[in-house]
Amino acid sequence: LQTRARKDADARRHLENELRSTQMTTREERTRGRAQEETLQNEIDALRTRVRDKEREWANKLESESRLRIDAEGELRRLQLSARTSDATESASVAAAVAESKAREAKLAAEVEALRADAEVRRREYTEKATRVERLASEAADARDVAEFELRAMQESVRAESRAREIAGDAAAS
Repeated sequence: LQTRARKDADARRHLENELRSTQMTTREERTRGRAQEETLQNEIDALRTRVRDKEREWANKLESESRLRIDAEGELRRLQLSARTSDATESASVAAAVAESKAREAKLAAEVEALRADAEVRRREYTEKATRVERLASEAADARDVAEFELRAMQESVRAESRAREIAGDAAAS
């Protein structure tokens, strides 16, 4: 009986060690998952801040270019008035001002479009990272659930064996 009791105690210690190990692994996985989520969230926040900064920068540039375009259009009107009474050289400078204004406007529009495309790429990357983190967290939770179920089953089995030995021991003793 003492040998059997020692074996039961050894088995119980072994199961308790496995339980502790499983619990530590689960905690580590949760901690790692949280750390990954925090890192990802920090990256997302940084990207959002960069996008907002870029959008402000482009809005300022667009406003500046718009003012320049308005000024250029005003100048163009003045030049057109003057061109009606001036010679052909003045009308060439008017055309150059219009062309320059339109070129600047086209360049700014292309830069804004590039920024939008970059923001879309960043958004897709964030979505992919978030999906990956969610999948990893789900897999970790599933693994934890399986480990807990197996541990409970082992504990029930050990309890049942222990009760059966007690009953057998009591029956043998009487």
